[in-house]
Amino acid sequence: GNVVLNGTKSGGLWGWDLRTPRRAFEWEGEATPDRPAGSVLDIHMLNDCQRAVVQRSNGELRVVDLRTSKPVVEFMSGAPKRYLPSLRCAVDNYESVVVAGGDARHPLAVNSFNLQDGRCVSSLEVRNSPSMQKRSTLVQQVQLKSGHYGTRYENTPEIWALSRNELYVCSGRTEE
Repeated sequence: GNVVLNGTKSGGLWGWDLRTPRRAFEWEGEATPDRPAGSVLDIHMLNDCQRAVVQRSNGELRVVDLRTSKPVVEFMSGAPKRYLPSLRCAVDNYESVVVAGGDARHPLAVNSFNLQDGRCVSSLEVRNSPSMQKRSTLVQQVQLKSGHYGTRYENTPEIWALSRNELYVCSGRTEE
């Protein structure tokens, strides 16, 4: 499309139409005195160009309808007085699943959610060796790496998750 999205420190989204010299829309994040909106850290525009997956620094993860500026699916609600500056989520190539860390209740979990209805389809706890367990921090960044082309794992992505300086790789692959 012709629209570029950017997130703001105050939790809003701005849309810029590349064909005009001004913003196409501006949406400020909902905030209350006891629950400020977190900064927008990650945005994934969906192929329909009408919705975007938005992740904020307070852990909130949602799908927002850009036509109405309203959230349509919430995967994780944000936590007050929480700031996670490195959150990143991933959306699969079929736009059926969003994968994310940043869950306050399960800090070492990588959660997969159905993109259409928000239900959690899987939650995987990453594990450290016992010597590393005390230093473990919240899983903050997640990437999906596509499967190996031309193999039976072509449609089975690997999940790469980062927790501070520790990288975890998970796949549904089995040994041949």
